Amino acid sequence: MKRVADIIYQKANKREIVLYSCSDMCEALRRMLESYGCKVSFFVDRNHTFFMDLNGSDKGVTIYG
Repeated sequence: MKRVADIIYQKANKREIVLYSCSDMCEALRRMLESYGCKVSFFVDRNHTFFMDLNGSDKGVTIYG
C-alpha cells in the first residue's frame, strides 16, 4: 500500500484526490496520503453507507454514492 501511496503522491502534484470505494483499505490509504500532506477531497462508492457503518462517521471526508 505504501508503494501505491508513493505513486499517487508523486502524480497528484497538489491536485484533488478522489478515492473510489469506502472500504477499510481506502480509509488506510487516505490516512497514509494525509500523512504525506495530500488531501483526499472525497470518496465515491455506490454503497456509501458501508464506510459510515464500519467507522461510525465519515472522518470529515464527503462520500458520494
